[in-house]
Amino acid sequence: MFLTDTSVGNTISENTILNNTGLGIDLAGDGLTPNDVGDTDAGENDLMNFPVIDRAWMSEDGESVIVKVDLDFNSSEAPYTIELFDNDSVDATGYGEGQYFIGSVSTSEIGEDIELTIPITGVTPSSFSTITSTATNTNGSTSEFSTTPSDTAFSTLDQFSPNGGKIAINSPEEKASGSTPDYTSSRAVTVYLKASDSLSGVTQMKISENKNFKNTRWRDYKNKIDNRLSEGDGTKTVYVKFKDESGRVSKTYNQKITLDTSLPTFTLTNLGTLTKDTGLYIKGKLYNLYYYSDTYVSFGGTLSDLKHGESLVIKYDDTTYEGNDQDTSPIYLNYEGSSWITQPLYFSPGKHTISIYSIDKAGNESDHIEFKLIIDPTL
Repeated sequence: MFLTDTSVGNTISENTILNNTGLGIDLAGDGLTPNDVGDTDAGENDLMNFPVIDRAWMSEDGESVIVKVDLDFNSSEAPYTIELFDNDSVDATGYGEGQYFIGSVSTSEIGEDIELTIPITGVTPSSFSTITSTATNTNGSTSEFSTTPSDTAFSTLDQFSPNGGKIAINSPEEKASGSTPDYTSSRAVTVYLKASDSLSGVTQMKISENKNFKNTRWRDYKNKIDNRLSEGDGTKTVYVKFKDESGRVSKTYNQKITLDTSLPTFTLTNLGTLTKDTGLYIKGKLYNLYYYSDTYVSFGGTLSDLKHGESLVIKYDDTTYEGNDQDTSPIYLNYEGSSWITQPLYFSPGKHTISIYSIDKAGNESDHIEFKLIIDPTL
């Protein structure tokens, strides 16, 4: 398209221009009209400067194209309409044509490295390497076509978001969806992350306990990070989403974990049938000696934290029993009554040091109760 007189206000908008032997738009009919500083020259269509595209990429929602451009315009001719086009191939002149209209945006900005978000009202671009643009000033004068983007690293259009996302907490192994959350006794946790994007690569991520990621910034993508859970015991849900180099964003993935910082407690109320008791239990201190004539002794008491999987541990000599299943341990836990009792445990004649404590699934341990037990069949 040639303009060979000095008229202005010739608007060329949303046209399909392609397969020309020369420029798609030629303001003076003499080939490329280079941009001048400040766009103060005069002539056909004000010899309107064209945009210079540095790079382009897709918005997160896939509904707009974002371009970084240099706009060297005459400030008295603002605002300007920037139109974006796609092409099947680059024009032989190096300056594009306008085969497919993508969309437009109005701006009054002038300068370098300006980011413009252009809603897609026409076609979705097939490649960022072949897009071009024009500018039209407030007088209605349209420029020649720009060149294609100069940053070739952004030349490939990635139409796919990161996929295969995974998140696990305190262990690289991801828990199956719907499974019982793991426990932790500390707000400080290690989060293991994974996502893939075969075209442009995963570059950033957001992680939050807010499913809408409120007040959460993008950070560099890593496979393993230290994270801090919010205050207060209870089940926490950690959310993550990923972004690739082209700006495409993945769906949201999540993992649950239960924070339990409370120490469990238990009581020892049943010491079996004593033959002789030499003292009373003093909390936090060693029991005095207890004497038995029978070599089988049963203990019992109460537990406070069965809802968090509290288990009881009994240690003596070289033997350790941990009870939360009567089928595999001589310790029976009554979850309804929050009590515990052991089957009769064998003790050989002589002195034994016994240690009893409880531990929950988060790893919190109660105070340990220790006492001496003497088996003397002669009593």
